[in-house]
Amino acid sequence: MIEELTKRIKTVVESRGLELYDLEVDQKRRIIKVYVEGPGGVTINDCYEVAGLLNPIMTHEAYRLEVSSPGVERKLRDVDDYRRNIGRMIRVRTKEGKKTGRLVRVDADGFDIKVGSSVINYKFGVVTKANIIVSDDELFRRKGARDY
Repeated sequence: MIEELTKRIKTVVESRGLELYDLEVDQKRRIIKVYVEGPGGVTINDCYEVAGLLNPIMTHEAYRLEVSSPGVERKLRDVDDYRRNIGRMIRVRTKEGKKTGRLVRVDADGFDIKVGSSVINYKFGVVTKANIIVSDDELFRRKGARDY
């Protein structure tokens, strides 16, 4: 069911010029969460349009549909996602704990983050979760904004 549903959702999302970032199915709460992204970001209207196109597909599914962007502090999923975010602050979680640092290098096997003056290497296989960290300055300041 999930594979077929993912294919159908991906086709609809791509027809709008967007990318299917992630798909979560919460069987207990009967919710399908569709996360989309695009080259210039995702607007509320994008999510609304995708939801409108997906609703007819979902009518026979006994699930509620939610469509949104992955958010500013989204998880990093694959090598390409890590590469797109070189230079950004990330939080890495492994069985040993969490570290926050600047993503400085990525290859097919893993990545490095700079924490203070140290560089820590992680293999993708040991990372349980990695998220982008957005500072208040990044979140609330626009390019060219002035302080008053």
